[in-house]
Amino acid sequence: MASAARGARRRTGRRGARVLPAAAAAARAPPVRRRMLTGARRAACLRVVRTRGLPVLAQLRLEEALLRAHDDDWLIINDGVPLACVLGRSGKPEQMLHLPLVRDRQVEVVRRFSGGGTVVVDEGTVMASFVLNAGSVLPGATPCYPQHLMEWSGRLYAAVFRGIQQQAQQGGGGAFALRESDYVLGDRKVGGNAQAIAKRRFVHHTSFLWDYQPERMQLLRHPPRAPKYREGRDHAAFVAALRQVLPAGVSRQAFVDRVEAAAAQQLGGPSARAVPLEEAARVLERPFLCNSSRVPPSAL
Repeated sequence: MASAARGARRRTGRRGARVLPAAAAAARAPPVRRRMLTGARRAACLRVVRTRGLPVLAQLRLEEALLRAHDDDWLIINDGVPLACVLGRSGKPEQMLHLPLVRDRQVEVVRRFSGGGTVVVDEGTVMASFVLNAGSVLPGATPCYPQHLMEWSGRLYAAVFRGIQQQAQQGGGGAFALRESDYVLGDRKVGGNAQAIAKRRFVHHTSFLWDYQPERMQLLRHPPRAPKYREGRDHAAFVAALRQVLPAGVSRQAFVDRVEAAAAQQLGGPSARAVPLEEAARVLERPFLCNSSRVPPSAL
């Protein structure tokens, strides 16, 4: 699938985003395949994919393939995506979304293979996803449980934000913290997380709000279960755009570079290497269980 796509000419996605051939391959991945791991497990090394404009469904299918049919450690940074609403594995559209708005605006709705809540992603979202072996980040026989993975990710991103604020010699919108399952600056959410665990291998993906359009947040209903620190606030008072709360002069590119540098330092060292999206997408040729899908309009 990906090999055929590699020979195809690049094409332009919605809103002018450049969609690589591998994006089309991932989007066409069959919805269900059997899991099959072949070959002996190799020593892990960090492989980094940086892309832009990859549709979120294509990214999710790539992540799940890397989780179930690959052995190495991966970081995928997708800097801006076409507009979509993304449900967690068990999220109910009627509870999480204002469906009349979704239908009226013809917004794509995707169900991902991981847990967590519902998010709106678009060109202002920076998607950062780790697909890792538990032994790469958890000491010894520490169980691969969500709370342990959240604590690890909180330490990694604390270093990212601390470095940004120190370099700018100012604190920006408040100190970084992990609050329940969210990343916050002060008391405002700037990143949401979800996870999927397969024995001693896992995906931890984050959607960072570099910027957002308030009218698009209207697509989301107030969730039935909200974090306690939200304290009933509406979206406008609850979330914050990194562009507005990071120290002045910190660019989107600088933020993304910091995420990659922190990951490489902790996970890869000299062995970390950049990988083109087309090379990563070769994993889609292997059999794997795929649980991410587009929610049909008839179900909304």
